Amino acid sequence: MTGEQLVDSLHVATGKGFGSEELTMDGDAKRPDKTQQRQDPITIREDPLTPLQPMALANGANANRVVDFSDDSGLTQLALEEQTVETFVDGLFERILTRPARSDEREILVELLREGYADRVVAGPEVVPPKRIFRTGITWSTHFAPEADVEAMRRQREVLEGDKPTVRLAADWRERAEDVVWTLINRLGRRMIEMSREELFATLTSFSVHLILLVVMALVILPLPFRDPSEEIVVRTTVPAEPELDAVEQLDVVPEEIKDPAAHDAAAALALPTETVAEQPSSVRVDVSQRSLVAAVAAEEFLARADLTDLAGRSQESRGILLRAFGGSEESEIAVSSGLKWLAMHQRPNGSWNFDHRTDACGEECADAGTLTEATVAATSMALLCYLGAGHTHQKGTYQPQVSRGLKFLLKEYERAEIAGDLRQIAGNSGMYAQGLATITLCEAYGMTKDETLMEPAQRAVRFVEEAQHPTNGGWRYKLRDATGDTSVVGWQIMALTSAEMADLKVRKLILTKVSRYLDSVSLGNGAYYGYTQPQKKASTTAIGLLSRMYLGWNAKRPALKEGVEYLAQIGTRRDMPRGVGHPKIHTDVMEGVTT
Repeated sequence: MTGEQLVDSLHVATGKGFGSEELTMDGDAKRPDKTQQRQDPITIREDPLTPLQPMALANGANANRVVDFSDDSGLTQLALEEQTVETFVDGLFERILTRPARSDEREILVELLREGYADRVVAGPEVVPPKRIFRTGITWSTHFAPEADVEAMRRQREVLEGDKPTVRLAADWRERAEDVVWTLINRLGRRMIEMSREELFATLTSFSVHLILLVVMALVILPLPFRDPSEEIVVRTTVPAEPELDAVEQLDVVPEEIKDPAAHDAAAALALPTETVAEQPSSVRVDVSQRSLVAAVAAEEFLARADLTDLAGRSQESRGILLRAFGGSEESEIAVSSGLKWLAMHQRPNGSWNFDHRTDACGEECADAGTLTEATVAATSMALLCYLGAGHTHQKGTYQPQVSRGLKFLLKEYERAEIAGDLRQIAGNSGMYAQGLATITLCEAYGMTKDETLMEPAQRAVRFVEEAQHPTNGGWRYKLRDATGDTSVVGWQIMALTSAEMADLKVRKLILTKVSRYLDSVSLGNGAYYGYTQPQKKASTTAIGLLSRMYLGWNAKRPALKEGVEYLAQIGTRRDMPRGVGHPKIHTDVMEGVTT
């Protein structure tokens, strides 16, 4: 199948028109063959299939654009027709796969689209005409100039933005329908492989060339999703108008010896009326009569701001406000600062960290060296998340140099990967854990800074996580699309997808629907308890399962969540905890998420 055949098929199936006028290959008349007529659309496949074509369906700019439900799309017209959701799904199958949907396929997609289907049509709005993208001024004689690259990249971003989505369909339902179409187009790619297996074998001799082209092709930037503000949750603290406060005398507070007087910038933001911390600190007088009330009011005003993003709490200003209101102290910030300083001392020259943390900087003091010494992507990601959580980025903060070197190390590993977005680094059971950690790191670094150089690596890492999910049971494990899910691996991937959403990157809702199905398969007590690979009442995996459910939308009032949290509260963070790093933290995150 030729490239034109592939493009024509996508546009015919989705009803998305495009121009086929005469075009010039040489606007400044530097070549003899100035004009080339576009050939007529072809519907019969004449050429052997290549491995690149299914990947073009999955990752190509054109494929991502034709799935958008714009007002000039045949898919939009199909969705506006008065019909049942089952008929709509059947219509999509006939258009894209040219066959009826099987009962199991119809059941999955109808489940995804049924919510809001009856109210999907929005009456009244005018049709939004599609924007016209004009050809660039790049010619045969100028296409090697640096300015041509800049213009081509600008035009690429314009194409990837696509047409404006129709306002005649409810946004939430429309996005889910677009996900369904994208899934069917990728299904078509797999079908092409199955139908032409013998032809694929014949192309293996040139696979190395195709692989190089595949890497180039995978660098296409993905479009960002429309973010519906109605899906966001705003947490507010209510303060009595005239609270009754008991008079409290002035207290003399003598802090213990402080190991790191510099602490963190956020400690200063606490605005404690103290004297300057010294090696031998003197007595400090603290007025606590109105502190809690003032802090609560400031926090309420801050959280009510309309311009807040999901990662706004990481800034120095916001950390100071929230620390004062929710129990932070100078001692807690000193502990954070000491930890960040220790990490800085143990960073490797190439910007990475290692679970075997022994370096010349610590001499003989560091003991209990970790294993998995080759998993430097995972170790580096964990260290960077500490800095990002404390508000330090590669653009600002006391530890800006350390964060910058760490991110450069991750980006080098990203560039070395044979598959775009693959950050597993090494083979074995640790690979998908590293993938989840690195994806969280890139997404949060991008979300906090909006640095465009991080957007594509972060989005590609998210896409790799999505593609690694098992298509039926919705879980993740050690291998790509592993048939046996693993709750500990699943938890890290859900956190990665959550970080991506917080950073306004694209996450396909069908992926989240499938992972809920996996969590159901390993749960007991209507979702109160979770096992490792099967239903079981186990503390470590219950903590992961409940935290995952909270990321996917469960609130603190859900009976199963309350029951699971009571079970964890009885056990605490030490018993029944596996040796792996992260499980006690997840346990604590669940408890904090329910009590705040």
